[in-house]
Amino acid sequence: MFWKMHLQQDPRFSRWYRRVEGRPGWVWTATLGAAAAVIVVPLVLLTLAALLVAAAVFAVLSLVAAGLRFIHRLGASLTGQGTGQRRWPAPFEPDDGRRNVRVIDRS
Repeated sequence: MFWKMHLQQDPRFSRWYRRVEGRPGWVWTATLGAAAAVIVVPLVLLTLAALLVAAAVFAVLSLVAAGLRFIHRLGASLTGQGTGQRRWPAPFEPDDGRRNVRVIDRS
């Protein structure tokens, strides 16, 4: 409120204030819409571009990891190191995690 009164009474701004106040509502709507378009549209496009680049990098690195895993498995099978058993997690042993503990077998 104070700024409105101050601008109306200030000789430097009173002419511009009257000019702006005399415009119809659709002019303000069009002006604000154009300003929003100028600001929002590039931000949305930049965000979409960043998401596309991130997805492409993720896909390429996933393919590289899959290729390296395939080469490692191929090398292990050619050298006889691949026995078909997985090393992790370790195969189940009957006493895994039960050392020094009395276990009642109810089977």
